[in-house]
Amino acid sequence: MRYRLTTGFFAFILNRLSGVILAVFLIPHFFSLYFIGDAARYEAIRDFYNTPVMRFSELALLGIVLAHGLNGIRLILLEAGAPTRLQKVFFWTALSAGALILLISIPHMMWGAR
Repeated sequence: MRYRLTTGFFAFILNRLSGVILAVFLIPHFFSLYFIGDAARYEAIRDFYNTPVMRFSELALLGIVLAHGLNGIRLILLEAGAPTRLQKVFFWTALSAGALILLISIPHMMWGAR
């Protein structure tokens, strides 16, 4: 059996990978929330999240959330009865909208006040 490298296949892989990445991300996120405890730890964790590496990581996380969410909307539209011939249009529209939102978010997330 050969796989056809179509837009739908790439959308499927993107959705699965982004879902796995988000699930893996939740583990350290919940641990960091659990260990806040007092004001000193909160300040330390907040200072850690204000480092350039973490700001970039949060920007990457936003990209992953956008990819997963907008691809999910594409899937909902297809499951709700939208013609499958529009799958490629939906995918590129979702990808373009996500990229636009990500580009608009870069200045605030990287250099904005926290």
